[in-house]
Amino acid sequence: EDAYFTIQGFGGHFTNSQGEVVISIMPGTYNYSVTKTGFEPLTSIVVITDDAEQNLDIILTYLRYDVVVNINIDDAGTVTGAGEYYYGETASLEALPNTGYHFVHWTENQVIVSDESVYTFNVMSNRELLAVFALNTYTISATAGPNGGINPSGEVEVSHGDDITFDITPVPGYHIDDVLVNGESVGAVATYTFENVSEDGNTIHADFAINIYQVTVTSEGNGTITPDGVIDAPHGSSLVFDLVPASGHQVANIQVNGQSVGAHENYVLANITGNMTVHAVFEPVVSVDLIDPLADLKVYPNPATSQVTIESSEIITEVRLLNITGQLIKSSIFNDFSGKLDVGILYTGIYILQIRSESGVRAVTLKVK
Repeated sequence: EDAYFTIQGFGGHFTNSQGEVVISIMPGTYNYSVTKTGFEPLTSIVVITDDAEQNLDIILTYLRYDVVVNINIDDAGTVTGAGEYYYGETASLEALPNTGYHFVHWTENQVIVSDESVYTFNVMSNRELLAVFALNTYTISATAGPNGGINPSGEVEVSHGDDITFDITPVPGYHIDDVLVNGESVGAVATYTFENVSEDGNTIHADFAINIYQVTVTSEGNGTITPDGVIDAPHGSSLVFDLVPASGHQVANIQVNGQSVGAHENYVLANITGNMTVHAVFEPVVSVDLIDPLADLKVYPNPATSQVTIESSEIITEVRLLNITGQLIKSSIFNDFSGKLDVGILYTGIYILQIRSESGVRAVTLKVK
């Protein structure tokens, strides 16, 4: 039906619903052609004889077209629906991504023709299409509380099947308190690795806590230091100590981590950054009447105006300067056989030098003029 039949010298004619056309024609040899949408055109020769009626049977061949489909990434997925189609037949292509991939779009001659995984069209010619797949990308949300950080942080993208490691670092004076992965604790870890990531929505969160140090406070002799015992102190904090000697006694020395810091009735341990020890030493007050200098102890010049030299055959650990009433004016750490003490800023008068060595404490009167 509707085939267009053309014969030499007699024009063209469409076939009827039965696929026939009737033409009156003189005997002879004629060229003819037949065309019809969806069929291959036919050209041939017919010989017309003297017969009153002559039939010409013509068979047309359906047009066939190839639909070819390629994939942009090997093993990213599969496609169905490729093959040979008759002209005008409906082709339905479907892109099926493999695990870890997703379908992006169909292209033809580098032009996007559809972003639907199922692409349906009428075949009117040969077609060659490309199914474009892409590797899945997932997001891991990485956050941290105050006083520390996590790297990388924020919304971190990870390709399917990849591993990713997060580093957790506290600021100085703090430590990792806990790390939560998808809401569950994995402990106070400094690194955490997500292995073979295959899904979206993972989270990691780090919390930090301030370091707490122990300050151990002890004393010897007759007196008290407050606070005492083992004290918890946060990083960077300070402690104030009050030292109260018993009647007839005085503060001889304070040692911090084994090192003398002098004699103080109030002492501030500032900016604590680790475990520490504080030790207070109390001793009896030496009066002027009890002065008993060693034979080899030299204090000169005496009287003094600006500076006094102190020498001994044993190591002098500390020299304390008191006024005549026994009030501490200054303390100097020597840790040597000799040393000098500046007295130039003192008022004229009588003072007491308390000189401490490993064998004990000796007192010497000093006149300043």
